[in-house]
Amino acid sequence: MRDGTEFAAEALRSGRTFHVRWWGDLHLATAAEAGASVPDDLDEGIEVRLDLSAVSFMDSSGVRALLVLERDLAAQGCRLVITEVSEPVARVLELTGVADHLT
Repeated sequence: MRDGTEFAAEALRSGRTFHVRWWGDLHLATAAEAGASVPDDLDEGIEVRLDLSAVSFMDSSGVRALLVLERDLAAQGCRLVITEVSEPVARVLELTGVADHLT
């Protein structure tokens, strides 16, 4: 981690695209923080590009956070695109059966 925290996120809007990067551990204690890193008032048609390449651990709470984020964005007329995943994230998404749905 950059500053010693368990989880961190950064976000940057560029035109009609919202770039988000998560890093660290994504689990029950950090999932709400992860979800809160994406505003819930985006304009319709915004594409949220989520980079998970620096997530070192993810449990079922992290999977749920991704599914809720995707659902909430779709309800706003926005789209979630997962651009990169780390090996641990890829394994969890495969094991839970949501890899094809989210990536």
